[in-house]
Amino acid sequence: MNPLYLQRDKSMTIRSGTFRVAVGGVAHETNTYATEYLGVTELTAFHQYCGEEIERAFSGTNHPLGGFIAGAAKHQLDLAYTFFGQATPSGTIKAGAYAEMKNRVLEGVPQAMPLDAVLLALHGAAVAEGTEDVEGDLATAVREIVGPDVPIAAVYDLHGNMTERMKTACTLTLPCKLYPHTDLGERGEEAVRLLMRILCGESRPFTYMCQLPMLPYIVATEANFAPVAVNELCRTISGHPGVIDCSWFHGFPYADVAAPCPTVICTTESDPELAKSCAVKVADRIWKHREDFKPRSLTPAQGVAEAMAENGGLLIINEYADTDVARADFNLNLAIRQHCGTRRHFLNVRWGCTRCVFQGQFDHIDGQQRYAGCRARPLYIQ
Repeated sequence: MNPLYLQRDKSMTIRSGTFRVAVGGVAHETNTYATEYLGVTELTAFHQYCGEEIERAFSGTNHPLGGFIAGAAKHQLDLAYTFFGQATPSGTIKAGAYAEMKNRVLEGVPQAMPLDAVLLALHGAAVAEGTEDVEGDLATAVREIVGPDVPIAAVYDLHGNMTERMKTACTLTLPCKLYPHTDLGERGEEAVRLLMRILCGESRPFTYMCQLPMLPYIVATEANFAPVAVNELCRTISGHPGVIDCSWFHGFPYADVAAPCPTVICTTESDPELAKSCAVKVADRIWKHREDFKPRSLTPAQGVAEAMAENGGLLIINEYADTDVARADFNLNLAIRQHCGTRRHFLNVRWGCTRCVFQGQFDHIDGQQRYAGCRARPLYIQ
């Protein structure tokens, strides 16, 4: 056990055999190009949670924080909650808003010390005025407080833009693997499990990152999409002896930053050469098949024409941008109505909701049970 933990104030309640871990973070997917039209993202746009509010809000959820909480319960960790702020995708974060949230995280860390470890719930694509790399900035500030020997594990959205600063500040870097992001909670639990191995002296991670010179396109990890083969290769490599984790950030192209690029990261047991060779192998696979990542997108007119050619049923329109940042869903609704009028029922859904529609879980439209158990062929309209 970390000797720092044993130095805690004797007046504080200490559960025998547990480690004390600070939890916090700031999560935002920043579309810097939308700032011109929507303005900066104010502090009031963020849902803000402090202390025990974090556990009440996220316990049992598919969120990195939910995974941290579940993992802590399994391993009897003593979680010290600092601050967490999260907002829906929007324009560049106002400088003062980020400064306030950063300070609230950092104020909570020394109050929780001494600590054995830190768990951070981040996004990977947050940009604030004057701070291009929010995640690297925040993680570095936490590292400066806890020192070089306290492990820090960070869980990210895969649509993040990995930086050297992010890698250097954190002991473990774990982006989720799926889009829709149905594995965020799972990755949170995995972060706790891997931290436990470090704290028990069973693991000494080394991470290598390999960035590709590509501007990414937001592509799903469902069957028949290009990332599936990459994920399978990462899964195979993760099973090799000496490899702790192999995964990749897809990148986020709507952030005007230095490198909004796909990045492969591989973490091994103190083996730099193995980490590098594995990361390069995955990066080579992505680069050689980069043409596979180009989408076949239809105009609204083309998409509606194909859909209307289908015989009856519900017309499902997928708002593939996964965000209302630029009112994409509103504009798409107008376009669809313009081309098909009211002759057919149509449902415009966000990408994360598409799976439940295809599984027949959406079965009421206009108050009538019309499409229970429906099956649909997706058409992607840009």
